[in-house]
Amino acid sequence: MSNELTSSLRSEYVQHQHSPARFANIVLEKYFDGSPPEFPINIFELLRDFGVFYEFRELDRLEGAYSPESDENPAAILVNIKRPFQRQRFTCAHELGHHLKDYNSSVLCPFNSNDPIERYADNFAGELLMPTYYFREEAEKLMDDSEKVDPEEAFKLCHIFGTSYTAVIWKLYRLGFLSFVPDKKFFRNAKASQKLGQVKDIEFLSNIIDNYEYFPQDKNSPLWLHFQHELVFHDNRIEGVEVDFKETAEVLTDLRIFGQESEYYKEFAQGQRFEVIGHSYIYEYIMEAIQYPDRVGILHLNKTLFSLSPFVEQMGRFRQVENRIQGALIPTTHPRLIEQEIYFLCKDIEALYASKNTLSISGYLSKAVAIHHRFTQIHPFEDGNGRVARAVLNWLLKLKDLPPVYIAYEDKKEYVDVLTEADKFNYKQLEAFFLKRLLYSFIQINNEFSLLLEDEYSNII
Repeated sequence: MSNELTSSLRSEYVQHQHSPARFANIVLEKYFDGSPPEFPINIFELLRDFGVFYEFRELDRLEGAYSPESDENPAAILVNIKRPFQRQRFTCAHELGHHLKDYNSSVLCPFNSNDPIERYADNFAGELLMPTYYFREEAEKLMDDSEKVDPEEAFKLCHIFGTSYTAVIWKLYRLGFLSFVPDKKFFRNAKASQKLGQVKDIEFLSNIIDNYEYFPQDKNSPLWLHFQHELVFHDNRIEGVEVDFKETAEVLTDLRIFGQESEYYKEFAQGQRFEVIGHSYIYEYIMEAIQYPDRVGILHLNKTLFSLSPFVEQMGRFRQVENRIQGALIPTTHPRLIEQEIYFLCKDIEALYASKNTLSISGYLSKAVAIHHRFTQIHPFEDGNGRVARAVLNWLLKLKDLPPVYIAYEDKKEYVDVLTEADKFNYKQLEAFFLKRLLYSFIQINNEFSLLLEDEYSNII
């Protein structure tokens, strides 16, 4: 679809030099084959279908950047990861405008640019995400007796079209739906971020994840090895293991090269190194696994984590005593019921594995996260529950050909908070948390391809 439709639209613009609004509507009409679009527009799916690779990076004073296709690489864009989701969606629509109109050269897209090419792409993006015909139709439903739209009601349009409050207000003003002229004071007092909340965060994150171009790495690639060091360090750090990142990287590198002849292996009893080594063994095991985690596999993870521990014989078995998670709202499973609860959990895992090829990435992750949360509630072991729970989640991700996720130590409080919310049956925050973690894993492991984009980005600054 991408080559034929892209060529057709590029020719359409060259021949007719359409206005941004007209061109955006032609794109929507051809892309949706004359049917009404479904809102909010899934701009990430559009990018994929038009053959545009997208990547998120911290960009200095830029919303994004566009690099045209070449003999070696597809067309690609960089998006500023520090910007709000609504702005990132707008940037993607903006860059799609460059892909269809300004495809002969790379383009940088700075904040608040007045460059004519940038203004055109801005106006194209605004119309693509908020087509006037459909926007007017929705705005008319919100009119009061004076045939104007109350600014408080305008938030509903943000949710429908997935755009910022500022963009919606200015469009309402241009179409005559406001009884005043918006100014800086109005926007300062609007408190849009409070009222918009995170209603669409999961939907937007799902759009990003489901259409992301991920490049799996060999387990011996430098990118994967660095990622593994980060994962093992942070996953142990949030459980109180006092081994810093530098030592973690040294231990894992030495083990990879020398195996059991490693000096670190010989001196594993020093400090808490045995947990770092055991944790690395867990991920070596997961990387090779071809079957889903079952009762035996879960027990094996716990045994492996403590395989060099002086009390290893006590590990790899379910606890026989009651325990409680500090600060948790609900008690952990009684020891007599652990086998039963693990049985049901494994049935959920089996069902998820059976449906892995029919579920979207976000749909699969949602179910995997629910399994992860239930594991934390069962808390089946005397020690190592958090790391094994996250290892099971990463095992499930691996079976879907997805990278593992890890939780940075500085994000521990947020992780605990969203788990607590899930204990109260509010699962959306936990789901959004792990969608973000998966996006960060994509970004880190895609870094090799992204360096090509960043070289291009550096050359055109």
